[in-house]
Amino acid sequence: HAEMWKPIMEGLASRFRCIAVNLPGFGQSFVTRSDAFTLIEHATLLSELIHQLTSQQEKVVLIGHDVGAALVQYFAHR
Repeated sequence: HAEMWKPIMEGLASRFRCIAVNLPGFGQSFVTRSDAFTLIEHATLLSELIHQLTSQQEKVVLIGHDVGAALVQYFAHR
C-alpha cells in the first residue's frame, strides 16, 4: 500500500515530486465491482493518472513492489 513508501518519499521530496498510489483493491482504496482488476486495467488507470498529473516534457520514474513492480515492468516494455 502507498503508506509503506512514505519514508522513501520523505527522503526524495526535496528533489522530486513524489506520489504514492493505492490501486483499486490495495491499501486504503476500495472497489465496487465483484471481480478483481486485471493488470492491464491497473496499468490503464496508472497511465491515465500519469497523463493527468504530468506534462509530456516531464520525466516520470515509476517504482513498485509486488503488483506495482509488474506495472512498472509493463510500462518499461511499452
